[in-house]
Amino acid sequence: MRILRRSILLLMFIFVGCDTTLITYGIGEIIKIDSSAASLVDSSGALFGNESVKFRKPTLVLSVEVTTLVNTSGNIIKNKSQLGIYVMQVYGNNNKSVLAMISALKKGDKIKFLVSKILRMDQDYIYFSDKIGYNYTTQIIRL
Repeated sequence: MRILRRSILLLMFIFVGCDTTLITYGIGEIIKIDSSAASLVDSSGALFGNESVKFRKPTLVLSVEVTTLVNTSGNIIKNKSQLGIYVMQVYGNNNKSVLAMISALKKGDKIKFLVSKILRMDQDYIYFSDKIGYNYTTQIIRL
């Protein structure tokens, strides 16, 4: 009876309470930056043909030569097929804006960014299945 209870508790822990979060980060050098912050647009219907500055939503695309992949523990992952050039669109949020990233990053900077996240066995978030994807500004760290 005792063994049966322990077995049931162990199975409950494995299938219900076991949170297996696996996160992979890429570390590499920025080789190209494509961005836009503001543009000058003609005013339609303005008197005397004045022009105005219209701010579009800023965009940022980074190309990064990844030389190292690490997990959350900092252990290096030796999967050479995942090394190479990653291209990512960067989305902003309230904590770190895209404009701040455009201003802070330059070609040659070394960064660390989220490549994939597996929360549990049934939930898989791969940001870069073919080395083209996206990240949020808070998932990118300048080293």
